[in-house]
Amino acid sequence: MGSNKKVEEALAHIREAEKSLKTGLLKWKPDYDIAADEYNAAATCYKAARQFAQYRDCLLKAAENYKICRSFFSAAKCVEHAALASKEIGDIDSIASLSERAAGLYRNHGVPDTAALALDKGAKMIEGQNVEKAIHLYKYAVEIVMVQTVNSLIQGFDEQDGDMVLKALNSAFIKHMDVEYAKLAKIIPIPKTSEEQKKSKEESSYSHDANESAQQTSEGKHDDEELDLC
Repeated sequence: MGSNKKVEEALAHIREAEKSLKTGLLKWKPDYDIAADEYNAAATCYKAARQFAQYRDCLLKAAENYKICRSFFSAAKCVEHAALASKEIGDIDSIASLSERAAGLYRNHGVPDTAALALDKGAKMIEGQNVEKAIHLYKYAVEIVMVQTVNSLIQGFDEQDGDMVLKALNSAFIKHMDVEYAKLAKIIPIPKTSEEQKKSKEESSYSHDANESAQQTSEGKHDDEELDLC
């Protein structure tokens, strides 16, 4: 009974989504954002009813509309959940393509770490059934992290930001990859971190004050000696 109610709710949300996409004399532009939210709500209802094929279908429709609105993160989440739905359905072949699609949307949003994680999840879902595709997803995830790490290193050195450089060099990716980048930590002088710069300024200030104090003491002593001579 509860399942039927959820399906009815899903159908109601789909009708609202389709209505929001219609145009007419007084409505020239579709409401893509409303359609996206309605399809997403319908997907939630279908998931509760354990109708995973319809759940996936609504997620992908929501993703398309979020993408039109340039809500790339929301679109990516929908596609990532669609990959999980494919696992429930038993559609192993679509998991890889949906995981890659989600990763691309996450990258468009500017979160490469999340993109790599989506690929990693997808690879884990299919590695028992399709090793070749799983390896492809793992490689893609590594490429994304590689690009991000190198970009962080370049930016860190350009801006002389030691904190950014150390964060990149200390990442698990850099430490465990047998590539030339792993040697950076040993062969390239790292810019000072913010803490080191602060400490250096404090030491410089202390040294300057000490020199001034010594100079004043010396001048005072010299003046006293001149007075004694008089």
